[in-house]
Amino acid sequence: MSEKITFDNLADYFIPEDPGPDLREGSPEKAYYRNHSKKIALTIGYLLGVKPEHLRLIPDSPEEYEIFEPTLSKDNELNAIRYLNNLRTNIMLSFTEISRKMRDLTPIDQIDKLKDDFSRLRKIDINIYTGRKDLYEYIKLINKEIGKRIDKAKAYFPNWVNFSHIRTAFVCPQNMNYEEEGIRFSCNRNIYPYHKYFYWKFPEESGNILLSDEKVLRVLYENGGEEFRERERVVDVSDAVKENIHVFFDKGSKIQAFIDGENVDPYRFSSMIDGLTEDEIGKIDKIVVYYDVKYSTKAWRVLGRFVRGVEVELIGVERIYEEKSLVDHKLVNGVSKAVYRDGVDSVMLCSSDSDFWTVIEDVEANYIVMVESDKCGKEFKEILKDHNVFYCYTDKFIQREDDYYLETVLNMETKAIFDERINALGLNLRDILTEALRNSYAQLPPQRKDNLYNEYVKNLRVMIDDGGNISLTMESP
Repeated sequence: MSEKITFDNLADYFIPEDPGPDLREGSPEKAYYRNHSKKIALTIGYLLGVKPEHLRLIPDSPEEYEIFEPTLSKDNELNAIRYLNNLRTNIMLSFTEISRKMRDLTPIDQIDKLKDDFSRLRKIDINIYTGRKDLYEYIKLINKEIGKRIDKAKAYFPNWVNFSHIRTAFVCPQNMNYEEEGIRFSCNRNIYPYHKYFYWKFPEESGNILLSDEKVLRVLYENGGEEFRERERVVDVSDAVKENIHVFFDKGSKIQAFIDGENVDPYRFSSMIDGLTEDEIGKIDKIVVYYDVKYSTKAWRVLGRFVRGVEVELIGVERIYEEKSLVDHKLVNGVSKAVYRDGVDSVMLCSSDSDFWTVIEDVEANYIVMVESDKCGKEFKEILKDHNVFYCYTDKFIQREDDYYLETVLNMETKAIFDERINALGLNLRDILTEALRNSYAQLPPQRKDNLYNEYVKNLRVMIDDGGNISLTMESP
């Protein structure tokens, strides 16, 4: 029968190696993730306790880390998680050695591998020293302290990230067998990022998971039982595509963008504009949006708030009959006027509709065509290639870290629908209070009614359950 692996004989089963793969510039993995965002990976690495010299290698340049790091290091709640997780990692990796030193009467907070983190924690008013020699007790206490603080780290992640998977990685289950977990981590330490512990249900060789946001989120989502499907938020267009866009802007002096509002996603278009330089933005004379008043999204109406001061002109287009939109005709006419009347020399044409090829053919200008990968047909792309007209996919540009544009539109639409339904019901809270008093057989003077209205009705609280059902509770202020 094979010997059971325990912390006491673990050293016989493991030969430590240097942490992490080669992240030097030019390595294949580094090159692959060049156009991937890295802030989430940096934040996770910081919370895990990864050393600064390793964190600096994650972005495309060390300067990016130097700019980002102060945002994290100034927050003592994040620092607490960092020190606590580093302490937990070191206890689990050196369990036998620490136990021996404690039996030799060395206090745990004076052991070389641990004393710095104990000291750092005390400086931010966290003292987990118990005076006892039970290391499992310390691991449980660390887990509890991380659990108290981890939700405060949520503010450092984009709101589209499912934070429950971050929490799962840092807070171990209460009923976990700490000895078995510690042995599993120690035996597999080389597949954990820089030998830093997190709760990984099924650890497997994945290379350095902190190479990019996509990679770390893919692992953490899978660890939480979900598939990561937000790749467009963390992967940007290639350097080659960006270079072609820069060439287009270099050639142009007066640029206008023309958008088919039926065939373009406003949020993706906004993200594309957000990736331009200040000089390139300065060359855009106007953004013209032709939108079908019935079928185009209302998000176009507030685009101007999210494109850094560029003028946005909205042109609503009515349909002559249900099956036919006149957006294409209006847009062709608009491009012609802009070039021949207003002196525009370069045109950003944003549509996946091949109907607009005629304007490229007939109106002489410098063109770039923005299409969406799932809407643009192969034939249209072949025509553009044959005539040396560069096109790129708007849905390949990395989306904003926040969803402020979407949230603004969603708030407007939700409020409009809510107001419409409330008005349809004819609800008036003063009338409701009057009826409630009548049903209560209460005869009150007007002043008392006003007091009740101000004290109670104005302080109604809306309660919404998981199914979206609304109920009201009335509380005293």
